Amino acid sequence: MHTSSALAVLSLLVLPLAAQQSIVSPTIAATTEGSTSSLFPFSAGTTYRYQQVHSDVGGSIKQIKELRFRADGAPGTFGATRTLDMELIMGVGRPFQSAGYGFDGNYIGTNTVVLTRQNVSLGPVGTVSGGPTAFSPALRLLLGAPFVYTGVGSLIWEARIHGATQTAGTFPALDVETGVAVAGSGVSTGQGCIASGNTVPMSHGVQVADNSGVLQLAFALGNAPANSPTILSFGIGNPNQPFAGLCSNLLTSFELVLPIGFSGATGSLPVAAATTYIFANRFPLGGTLYSQMHALDVNRTDFYKVANSNGLRITVPASNPTRIVQATRVFHTTSTATEGFVLTASSHGYAVVTQFVY
Repeated sequence: MHTSSALAVLSLLVLPLAAQQSIVSPTIAATTEGSTSSLFPFSAGTTYRYQQVHSDVGGSIKQIKELRFRADGAPGTFGATRTLDMELIMGVGRPFQSAGYGFDGNYIGTNTVVLTRQNVSLGPVGTVSGGPTAFSPALRLLLGAPFVYTGVGSLIWEARIHGATQTAGTFPALDVETGVAVAGSGVSTGQGCIASGNTVPMSHGVQVADNSGVLQLAFALGNAPANSPTILSFGIGNPNQPFAGLCSNLLTSFELVLPIGFSGATGSLPVAAATTYIFANRFPLGGTLYSQMHALDVNRTDFYKVANSNGLRITVPASNPTRIVQATRVFHTTSTATEGFVLTASSHGYAVVTQFVY
C-alpha cells in the first residue's frame, strides 16, 4: 500500500511537468486582438529573412517545442495552403530596445537551428469571423528538438524562407501588435558647401520616430565627396557661426560626434543600418536636437579639407506610453541578407503575435 501511494503521489508531481504550457508575446495581445496585421513573414513574397526579439517572456526556464501564430481577425475565408522552403533559428538576444538592424548582432552567444531546412506547409485556416482568432495548428512551426530557454535575456526566433508556393485561394494576414508610433521631423537650418566633384551643396536628411520608448534617427547623405570618411555631429544648440578655414558655418554645438562611414562612389548614403541610431527616449516631453554631417574633401582649396552639409533642427517626439510592446522585428526580402530594412516606426515595438508552446 505504501508503495502504490508513493507512486500515486509521484505521478501527481510528474503530470504538471508533462502538461503543455504556453506564453504569448507581445503579452498585451495574449487575449485581445492585435492593433494591426501583416503578411510578413509567411505570405508577402517567396523569400525572407525575418527575426523577432521578445523581451517579455523571460523569468523561468522553458523547453520550447513549437511556435504558433494566429490569423488576423478581419472576416474572410482562407482556404489556401502555403508551402515554405524554410529553416528556423532560435537564440537568446539583446533587449528589444537595443536590437539593431544587423540580424546576427542581435544574438547573445550562439544561436541554434531548431528546424533544419525543409518544406513546411501552413494552412488552410478556414473561415474567420472576428478576432482574436485561435492559435491554430494550421499556423504552427514544430521544432525538430526543444529549444531550452533559461528565461534570461530576450528570446529570438528567426525564419529564413528560401522559397514558397501556394495553392488556390487566400492565405490570411497574421495578427500583429504594435506600440504607438510617434513621428518627429527634421527641418533644414542652413546650407552646406559644395563638395569637390559636385555642383550642388552637400546635404543630409533624417527620419525620426519613437515606438514603445525607443527613439530612432535614420539619416541619409547626398552630394558629399565620393568615397570619403564622414562623421555626424549632434548638439543641443545651433551656433550658426563661421569658422576660419571652413567652407560653411557650423550648425550644431557638437555635444556628440558619431562615425557614419564612407560616403560611397556617388557621394551619397541612403537610410540604412549604418546611418541609423537607436536610443532609449530620454525626452519625456519631446525635445530638440541639431545635426550636421562633415566629410573629408582633400581637393578643397580651404584650409580645412572638410565639406559640411546643411544643418537640421530635429524635433524629437515624446513617447506615447499607452501601449508598450516589448518586442522588435527585423526583416529583409532576401533570405541571405545580413541586415534588415530600416523602418523607424514599425521595427521596435512591433511584432507578429507569437505563442511559444513548452
